[in-house]
Amino acid sequence: MNGEGYPGSAEYNKLVRDGIPRIIEESGSVPETKELTKEEKIGELVKKVEEERQELIQAIEKGDNEEIKKELSDIMEVVRSLGKEYGISLEEITVLMEERKKKRGGFDEGIFLIRTREKE
Repeated sequence: MNGEGYPGSAEYNKLVRDGIPRIIEESGSVPETKELTKEEKIGELVKKVEEERQELIQAIEKGDNEEIKKELSDIMEVVRSLGKEYGISLEEITVLMEERKKKRGGFDEGIFLIRTREKE
């Protein structure tokens, strides 16, 4: 069933947060869902990274700090979920992030590398 011919229906075909079907039901609509395989879930989470990236860009373009916070939290939730699929906790990711920052630095200074060349 694809929603065609059903008044008031909408087609999404995307991964949503676990609570969304309940919210849809509470609004008086009927959600049609399916449970994804692990491989499908990982693929959809990767798509979700791109979707959330686009929403973050839009929030930044608007200059809306509250919306920027929401989009950053959405990205973090996708990262947490992807990590979970591979047996990696958010804490492990955070520790590795800090280790890499100590060794290579962060992105706080806004350094943009143009090119490198051999010393003369």
